[in-house]
Amino acid sequence: MQFKKRLLLNILLTAAFFSGCSSFWQPVNQNEKEFLEKIEKSSKDYADQLESLSLTYLKNPEVKEVRLTKRAKSYLKRLIKVLTANNELLFKRPESQGGEFHIIHSKLPFVFSLPGYKFFLSDGLILDYLKNESLLQAVLTKEAIKSDQLIYPRKKIIPIGYITTPEIISLTRLRNKTKQVLNTWTFIAMKRASWDPFSILNWIQTQNKNILDFSFQIENRRSIAREEAAFRSFVASREVKISDEILENSSEDFYHLIRVLKRSNVKKRY
Repeated sequence: MQFKKRLLLNILLTAAFFSGCSSFWQPVNQNEKEFLEKIEKSSKDYADQLESLSLTYLKNPEVKEVRLTKRAKSYLKRLIKVLTANNELLFKRPESQGGEFHIIHSKLPFVFSLPGYKFFLSDGLILDYLKNESLLQAVLTKEAIKSDQLIYPRKKIIPIGYITTPEIISLTRLRNKTKQVLNTWTFIAMKRASWDPFSILNWIQTQNKNILDFSFQIENRRSIAREEAAFRSFVASREVKISDEILENSSEDFYHLIRVLKRSNVKKRY
């Protein structure tokens, strides 16, 4: 109970700080800094080991990657560049200049990142659940912060020549209290990039409403329900009205990406 109260206090303090000072990104105080540094951040050695799993994962014969057009690749990289350019004091790593994207053929909706700005999304996730650009931006913002700040739980990695999607996701899955803090960072970073910050709530709700489809991405139903409740509490603390409405204002480049994935799915079936 004390931890939950302390976590809520940290979130409220963070909200108050950023609402009053938009030009700096820093912890409220030393206690906040220690709290954020303590939660599931990887050491550089472990992060390097985790990053190396990218090639191991892609070598799995069951993992089929979508071939993206040059335009689609440039679009995804541009999203990361816009995000990092507007959050220079948060994103400090050189890999932030675009990142590396892998779209995987899979009906299962999933997304994960690895250190080094390596992003993995299934085409099933994008086509079936990321219905607009704002949702894609929310997903990428959250994963970019994880990758840059090395927010990964330390788990034992046993290399066996290849790794499956459920296995690699289990290595990147965060505890609920970590996700709650990460969501506040995502909200603020998206706002600074002039993106819709409430889309992170829509992303959480999407998972909550389709819990069976996201079953191996999420620990359990209660976990995602608590995550949604905590984020609503954070937004309420900023005295901003929450809107569940998703505005359709996606760019032509977003729709180009969707067309590429749809064509790839047709080719795969035939």
